[in-house]
Amino acid sequence: MKILLLLSALVLPAFSVTADDKHSATKVTQSWARATPPGATTSAVYMTINNHTDTNVKLIEVNSNVTDRTEIHNTTNKDGMMQMRQIDAVDIAKMATVELRPNGMHVMLFDLKAPLEEGSAVNVELVFDNGKSLEIEVPVKKQAEDGDQSHKHKDHK
Repeated sequence: MKILLLLSALVLPAFSVTADDKHSATKVTQSWARATPPGATTSAVYMTINNHTDTNVKLIEVNSNVTDRTEIHNTTNKDGMMQMRQIDAVDIAKMATVELRPNGMHVMLFDLKAPLEEGSAVNVELVFDNGKSLEIEVPVKKQAEDGDQSHKHKDHK
């Protein structure tokens, strides 16, 4: 009987962790960085961030191996004029998806150490306000594939 209780104590938490894990992660899909033309020293990174947790999180910092200076930006249309402004964070509601895309929110890479060539990759670290970070490898492309640029994501509840 003691062995059965001991096995139950060891096995049941493992199953509950596994069941919770698939719904308790922040994941990134459809990431890409814009390839740079000759002489350019800036680029941008785009992605879809899926918050599969039951708490709201904020993307508060981004780091990359290709630059020492990154900023989170948002592009808005004000009085018919497109304006790009730095923002402090990207709010990602619980069980929701946020898209960082051209002409919207995105990550700017300034003072690139080298040109970003199509077919290469960029290492990016996403830092969230809950103390967690996520490291991803982002492919460099000339532009988004049609589905990446036009596909609009909605909150998942």
